[in-house]
Amino acid sequence: MSVSEADMKLKQAANHATDDVSTQGGAMSATEITNAAPGEWSTRLKGKSSGTVDDSGDITRQFAAAYIHNTHSTDQIDDCGYFQENGIADFVTAGVVKLTSTSTSDDSTVRARVYGLVSGALAYEDIVMNGTTQVAGLLTFSRIERITLQEVAAPNALWVAVGRVDIEVGTGQLPGYVPAGYSHATREHEYATASVIGDRPTWANRITDPGGLTWSRAYTAAARVYVRDDSADSTLLAGEKQAVYRRTTIQPGMPSDIVACVGRIYGTAP
Repeated sequence: MSVSEADMKLKQAANHATDDVSTQGGAMSATEITNAAPGEWSTRLKGKSSGTVDDSGDITRQFAAAYIHNTHSTDQIDDCGYFQENGIADFVTAGVVKLTSTSTSDDSTVRARVYGLVSGALAYEDIVMNGTTQVAGLLTFSRIERITLQEVAAPNALWVAVGRVDIEVGTGQLPGYVPAGYSHATREHEYATASVIGDRPTWANRITDPGGLTWSRAYTAAARVYVRDDSADSTLLAGEKQAVYRRTTIQPGMPSDIVACVGRIYGTAP
């Protein structure tokens, strides 16, 4: 049988540190990342309570590694790469945030807390959902950092989207969505791939850049990071593994929520 989605696995690196001093990365482990729970790839990261947005001394940053593994016994995967489905891309024109679900069940019992930049400073607002009817906020955002779905009656309780919650900013700018079955969308993660196949070395710790990587916000299949960091040479042969790195950036003032990221491996059968 030819290669299929079931043959493409995302696995943790051997060193998955939860502190700032232990060695990070290294060879592929046997532990699969399933998107079932937060923390499978990046561990919890707390931002500073205050500071200046994007200032190198005020942001909090973490680095982690995982592997795409082609587990098929004989067949290769072509055009192979990785992207984060629930990413929020940057947009050109500042505007109010508008939200719509594909399900009527994401109704007025649900609110979306939107974090982002308003007049250059971090701000947030709550937008109460109305199912498949579009609702708009009041603040004009130039960037969205994170959207978290919560229960109106119990704001500390996450709401799991029944439908896909589409995000529009201003008119016609569609930077992302919260997938059905999840509670978040975020721009806080960037991705990179190693230029070579196979196990990669460890590096100092989770707050140190492993170096030599080109970061991008890979939030759609078209914007995916490719195997070997090369769209022209993106075949993953049977049994091969490709390191994928994640850089997480938390702005000062952001809450230290555990945000689930929806990772997708993209590829085609030969």
